[in-house]
Amino acid sequence: MQGLNTYLKGLLFAGLVLMGLLSGQVNAQTIKSITDGSWNDAATWDLNRVPESTDHVLIEHNVTFTGGLVTEVSQLDIQVALGFFDAGLTIDASSTLNVDGDVQATSNLIGSGSGLNVNIEGALNVGG
Repeated sequence: MQGLNTYLKGLLFAGLVLMGLLSGQVNAQTIKSITDGSWNDAATWDLNRVPESTDHVLIEHNVTFTGGLVTEVSQLDIQVALGFFDAGLTIDASSTLNVDGDVQATSNLIGSGSGLNVNIEGALNVGG
């Protein structure tokens, strides 16, 4: 009987851990830049707030990450979309951006120049 109780407790614990992991994925949202601007300015983003640690961040404009800012996001995509001439991310020397997942930078422009600008003077830490 004691062996069965230990087994059931272990199964319950594994289920709770799995639920916790899945709930983090369910809560993740994509937040997208809607204009050139500061990372820390809600007006830069379509959700009218700054990116949070569980967010998938999509940058389609020129976004600056400055002023000693340190933050974390789940995924980062920098993308030059059709209809726009450039997009990018600038991280100044005093700032750090931590990305738990993947970082991708792509350009959909055809012709000379990608229009994609990534300038890192501070730190970009990628975990994926």
